[in-house]
Amino acid sequence: FTYSIYPNPFSDYTIITFSNVNNDETLIRIFEISGRLLYEANTFDNMLKISKSNFSVGLYIVEIHQNNVSMKDIIIVE
Repeated sequence: FTYSIYPNPFSDYTIITFSNVNNDETLIRIFEISGRLLYEANTFDNMLKISKSNFSVGLYIVEIHQNNVSMKDIIIVE
């Protein structure tokens, strides 16, 4: 599957969009660089809006899981 994160870096919110033709369950996890899990959400949609209110300024690791496939990326909160 494909995905995009925009805007990134972000100061208010970011939107993660991903291909989800069959409306499969998608799991989004966000971790601190240390590996501590900070945020987890499941969706059957093709996008997820994430607010800055959940995070401090810094760098975070995003994991997107769908159909036994995992993608990792970085998000930056300003």
